[in-house]
Amino acid sequence: MLRKYDTPYMADWFAISLRWIMLVGLIVSLGLGGKLELSISWPLGLLIIWNLAMTAMAGLNVRMTYHRPISILADLVLSGAFFWVQGGLRGPAVWTGLLPILTGSIYYELLGALLASLFFLGLMIYTGMQTEGDLPLAIIISVTMVVLSLVFGFLGRRMIAHMRKNRELWQDSEEKRPPCRPSVCAPSTN
Repeated sequence: MLRKYDTPYMADWFAISLRWIMLVGLIVSLGLGGKLELSISWPLGLLIIWNLAMTAMAGLNVRMTYHRPISILADLVLSGAFFWVQGGLRGPAVWTGLLPILTGSIYYELLGALLASLFFLGLMIYTGMQTEGDLPLAIIISVTMVVLSLVFGFLGRRMIAHMRKNRELWQDSEEKRPPCRPSVCAPSTN
């Protein structure tokens, strides 16, 4: 189930970093609003545990089989649960849907961001239909999320292309580098 790789996956580190930023933002916004209660913040705790596990795996250069889809699915489920228990559209964590959108944009660029926003859009529309008068708000927020997914998807595509280009340049320079001779490359003992 787990595989070890020689080179670190930069996309994993970007996803982990953005997840930490989102988690800190959620904690700060809930704390400042006086809404950080243990009974309704359990999905946030699970997101923190999930990101700690992802951080440990990335630090060890280990990946799960189907790492990217599992990562996005976990972000969708846990963010959706957090959105739901925090009160949905009228709650303080309405912007938690950005987490799976950001992860999707890193792992699958435009398509990943768009699919994540559409799945979260379904949850928002469903919660909007539960309370009278919330459907227009759900549509406005959902359209905003889709637009943001397009922006983040485009940025994700640019970032991944840049990372691939840098990796190719690094590999080319390593291949052109002369082999190391023990007399030249050995550390001095002086």
